[in-house]
Amino acid sequence: MSLTRSAAIARTTVRLVAKDPGVTIIMIAMPLIFIAFLKPSLAAQLAQQGYPGASGAEAGVPGLAVLFAFLSIQTVCMLFFREHFWGTWQRLRAAGATGIELVVGKAGPLVVVILAQMVVVFLASAWFFDYRINGSL
Repeated sequence: MSLTRSAAIARTTVRLVAKDPGVTIIMIAMPLIFIAFLKPSLAAQLAQQGYPGASGAEAGVPGLAVLFAFLSIQTVCMLFFREHFWGTWQRLRAAGATGIELVVGKAGPLVVVILAQMVVVFLASAWFFDYRINGSL
């Protein structure tokens, strides 16, 4: 596997994602907005289940962070479909890149974006909603 071909494809992917950061911003903002509304009901539910000191963020933050990380995967899929729509997929294949190089080059940067999205959601939740990790990571 050639790292230079994967890196070139990854740079193109980063440029495409940077042109439209709205999806990434929404995937960070929406879990935080949902947590703000769901936290009181989750706290009541956790108190009823025997966790009276729980703030509700303990259940809402990880669940919503993972949910929106899965929803962000649609961005990866759309990049592959855009390549076919624009007619550039055949040019990528003709450039000598293997299937693995194409997948790593297209999906790799977005995996980093999704991980950064989750870190931002967890840190913002710790700041705004007093979210704390009580167990092992």
